Amino acid sequence: MMNTLAGMGLAGRAGLALWLLASRVLNNRLPARWHYRILKTGLFFFLVPVGRVLPLAGRALSALRPAPAAALPAPAPLAPNIPVAVLPQIPGAGPAAPAQPPVPAPEPFAVTAETLRLLAVIWAVGAAGTLAYKAYVYLRLRRRVFRQNRPVSSREAQLVFWACKRQLGVRGLVDLRENPGASSPFAAGLLRPMVVIPAVSLEREEMRYLFLHELTHIKCGDLWVRLAAMLVQAVHWYNPFAYLLCRSVQTVSEQSCDERVACPLSAEERYVYGNVILKLAANAAAGS
Repeated sequence: MMNTLAGMGLAGRAGLALWLLASRVLNNRLPARWHYRILKTGLFFFLVPVGRVLPLAGRALSALRPAPAAALPAPAPLAPNIPVAVLPQIPGAGPAAPAQPPVPAPEPFAVTAETLRLLAVIWAVGAAGTLAYKAYVYLRLRRRVFRQNRPVSSREAQLVFWACKRQLGVRGLVDLRENPGASSPFAAGLLRPMVVIPAVSLEREEMRYLFLHELTHIKCGDLWVRLAAMLVQAVHWYNPFAYLLCRSVQTVSEQSCDERVACPLSAEERYVYGNVILKLAANAAAGS
């Protein structure tokens, strides 16, 4: 198991290194959605033991192939009847060379089974502790924030929300809630997604861009990507590269979402959208 974790860590670091190289070489010439895809590839390698899966897949494909027909054995060639002369041993040809003493081979480095079991126990305790802390944070969020969710009272906000869903092609059920304790809008929920907005007065155009941003997160599956990042932190809690990757995923996912929303807009609409993002960011910084 420890070898599998080490291989997953190496593959995940390779994905992170590829993103850092692309960021340094291409910088702003590469769209944010491609940065996001590279980082998601790094998450995949951190979670999936590719080195173990590929040989299994190869053996499965080999088993599905039809067996080749058995070939008839070729007849053995006939040896010609040629007499062979045997040279007699010449006595006193010379003294035999002295035998060289055997060179001892270096002992390979090996980890004992007890050490591997101890490392596995330490890893399991760290992973369980990380998951327990994540669960505590989630329950505290539900108690302090989600409990204050309530249906949106504004009919105009509901109409704008439904129009944004149709525009983006979001077919599933997505609830709209307002929360007086929220300082900024956010999307939550994996199986039953919802958009939560602060209980403040917003203009119609501001609500439109706000809903487009949060619904884009839901449509692109960013909440599931955040879950994968949380699992990476739990599995590789000892690896600082895993935390760097997860922080980068969170940042780049917001940039990719802004890019997807802003690309179809005109220059004037992008200006308004940027002002809405700055306004909401200022409200979030002023809140708790």
